[in-house]
Amino acid sequence: MSVDDQSALKTFLNTGIDQFVKHQEVVFCHSDWHIERALLELEKHKLTSAPVLDQKGKPVAFIDVLDLVASLVQFSKAPVPNKNGDVSTSLETDDFSMLMLRNCRFHVQNVLEIIDLSKRNPFFAFPGNTKLIDILKIFSTGVHRVAIHGSDEKLSHVFTQSTVIQLLHKNPVLLGSCKDKTASELKMGESYDRIVRVSPTTVAIDAFQLLHEKSVSALAVVNETSKVILDQVSASDLREMSFYKVTGRRKDHFVSVPEGSSIQNIIQAMVEHQIHRVWLVESSGVLKRVVSMTDVISALLLCTWSNVS
Repeated sequence: MSVDDQSALKTFLNTGIDQFVKHQEVVFCHSDWHIERALLELEKHKLTSAPVLDQKGKPVAFIDVLDLVASLVQFSKAPVPNKNGDVSTSLETDDFSMLMLRNCRFHVQNVLEIIDLSKRNPFFAFPGNTKLIDILKIFSTGVHRVAIHGSDEKLSHVFTQSTVIQLLHKNPVLLGSCKDKTASELKMGESYDRIVRVSPTTVAIDAFQLLHEKSVSALAVVNETSKVILDQVSASDLREMSFYKVTGRRKDHFVSVPEGSSIQNIIQAMVEHQIHRVWLVESSGVLKRVVSMTDVISALLLCTWSNVS
């Protein structure tokens, strides 16, 4: 990396995070909303998360689809009686009235009751002049977003992993010497044996339960004989949840790239398709690895950014 590039990167890493989100429109939920309203708001704006504001406009939490998945799993296993006095603790043994009762309970619960129910959605809020490098270190641990507040502590913006990936796509010089390295070379992501997988005949509710149990954001739908990836199930699919099988819901549901793709190409795929993870495959479609935004940020911290910040 040239001296000029190092200087540009150092400036970038030490810039306040509010400088990158000046024109952002913030979608939020209120602390007195029920789950149903929050879920509709996320679906309306095609979001996986939104900040929750108290009555004074201060951010107090994030509501996330991972929390909604955890809540759904919790409700699907809770004891539910019917009018005859029978009790069911599983969707498989529910009658129609039990299913309707579960549905009602799920939708009328207050959003604050399920905040970080998944234990994967911690809340952080920072002033806008917080240095980018400090937020990147937090993102590298798996945190997906932070709230930005003004001097009055009211919400001003939300800074996300997606914002970082978009910045990297527009300014590839920020990738430094890692630009052309592959996921394998950078030891990014999870290899096939560590990827949580389901078969194409898995019912959606069972897939959501597995998401919760394994504490992951997405599952690979794989033909276990050929190891070819067919689709993915992610927490955001809760917005269109059904009891159908996990394949065939919509086109371009998952994105794959050749296993030898560089980190720059992986970032490009994330931005162009507006996705949080990329599946790396052989030419035959055999799944080899998955790389998330967290993996990209973590790799760059180790490879390039920690040396110049």
